Amino acid sequence: MAAVTFQQIKDTLRSLYLDEPCRWLVGFSGGEDKTPVAALEFKAALAIPPAERTKEIHVVCTDTREKIPSVIEAIETTLARMRNCAAEHDLRLELHLLHC
Repeated sequence: MAAVTFQQIKDTLRSLYLDEPCRWLVGFSGGEDKTPVAALEFKAALAIPPAERTKEIHVVCTDTREKIPSVIEAIETTLARMRNCAAEHDLRLELHLLHC
């Protein structure tokens, strides 16, 4: 099985962003698996020219009250950075931190 490159994944995500009518919903936990996936989706969207960035991207993170405070703080900091970057680059990003 051939390895898939970072660029191939970005190209696929770009096509999905531009060709599919539905919004994106990204689950984010701040963990070692979800963080690179969220970053990849974020980078793919940022690679699209601003005039074509019309799709809403919703990032959902759930605070289950089971993580230690420092992890929650790191997640909140990451979400704030995402929010700032999205505003700076005119990306239609909505962040949702749900508390259980």
